[in-house]
Amino acid sequence: MKDIKSIVRISSNETIGCKHCPKTINGIDNFEESVNHYIVEHDYRIIHVGTETVIYPADGSLFHTTVAVLGL
Repeated sequence: MKDIKSIVRISSNETIGCKHCPKTINGIDNFEESVNHYIVEHDYRIIHVGTETVIYPADGSLFHTTVAVLGL
């Protein structure tokens, strides 16, 4: 892992901008496409895919999201 120069995190609960280009990374509606964008377009590789527990601010309830961590 010492060769990794850059890390990105994609969540099924977030929409963000790509770190390298103008593409919108929409993990909510297109999680797989967002992960594949970094792999195909920017040569990232998957470091980890798993779940994350998030607290919903309005009422404190918990829900689970899928996250991918990719490295370049």
